[in-house]
Amino acid sequence: MHIHPLPPLQCLIAFDAAARFGNFTRAAQELNVTQGAVSKQVVKLENYLGTPLFVREAKALRLTRAGQIYAQRIHDILSDCAQATAEVMKEQSPHSVTIACASGTGSLFLASRISKFSREHPEISIRIVVREAVFSLAPAEFDIGIYYIRDAPPPGMSGAPFISETVQAYCAPEFLAGKRYQPRDLMGHTLLVADEQQRQWMGWRDWFRFTCGEAGFTPKRTITATSYPLLVQLALSGEGIILGWSEIIRSLVESGQLVLASDASATYGGGYQLVWPSDRRDTMAVATLRNWLVQHK
Repeated sequence: MHIHPLPPLQCLIAFDAAARFGNFTRAAQELNVTQGAVSKQVVKLENYLGTPLFVREAKALRLTRAGQIYAQRIHDILSDCAQATAEVMKEQSPHSVTIACASGTGSLFLASRISKFSREHPEISIRIVVREAVFSLAPAEFDIGIYYIRDAPPPGMSGAPFISETVQAYCAPEFLAGKRYQPRDLMGHTLLVADEQQRQWMGWRDWFRFTCGEAGFTPKRTITATSYPLLVQLALSGEGIILGWSEIIRSLVESGQLVLASDASATYGGGYQLVWPSDRRDTMAVATLRNWLVQHK
């Protein structure tokens, strides 16, 4: 059976992201392409369909009636396709575990623990899936996830508290010459900013609001990146001050590579959770790893 008409997949992916965000720029950030690339793919799709999908306004996109209907159908189809693909890709074995986490959690927290776990349990194979946002993760892709969650896990997932949230400012020992500053005084120094819209993690603006009531955010200088591990490397190199979650960044503090830049701390009231697909029954390997992580956090 010939499937027709069928527009290019990349057009559908770009349209789905733009429809969800109502913004070409944020869609481009999620897809790791330029804003212009997303716009061109959407225009190509509109030309293919012969109808506009968006009303372009000054500061936002608004779906047309046809766009609203098409957006929901396409999102469901793409989600089903992703889940089917993940089920085929994922190794199904009672002696293997697939762990999902963000890149910062993986490099700063999980890597050393998986190394130790593997030495203690050489019979269990580990696969790690890196997804920056838990909401972009399909339940079929993983067995256990470690993610910061402000409220509740996404639909289809269950969770349990794992690490409480304490957000503080850190820098290399030489950056502030060992001094600790009041929060508002940190704005006079270079701040390292994580620029990822999909993250629920606390940013500098809210950190200053919680710690000193500063509604404005006017730092002297910032370095912004979409990669938290890259910002950590910049902090280690003495390039600025970074926000860190105390338990996640603890190894760098204990080794003396990073120090507190201020005694202040803040929290949204959320924290890191162990998450898993709600309809999945644990294998022995999954249960072993989950219990081990709780004991070695």
